[in-house]
Amino acid sequence: MLECTDVHHYVRELEKLISRIEGVSDVVVISVEQPSGEPVLKAFVEPEEDTALNAQSIINQCINKSECRRAPVSVTVCKIPRTPSGKVQRQMLLNQCIG
Repeated sequence: MLECTDVHHYVRELEKLISRIEGVSDVVVISVEQPSGEPVLKAFVEPEEDTALNAQSIINQCINKSECRRAPVSVTVCKIPRTPSGKVQRQMLLNQCIG
């Protein structure tokens, strides 16, 4: 099982990696704990306008990068919900994971 600090490290590492993919406007990676207690990484990617990004191409690019030790379990291409002040609404993203 991964230590908490390892999970946070992987989340930040994956966000940096995905943010460098051409056509990505913004990315949020969330660690979701499974019933087994093992965390899985879920990436939410907001594409730039007029970009044809898809989840599988993002996963493939993550897997092909040597600096990525852990690819996301799932990628959702969507508009990332934000508060009026610009903060990411993580609970809304988590609800997408659960629902």
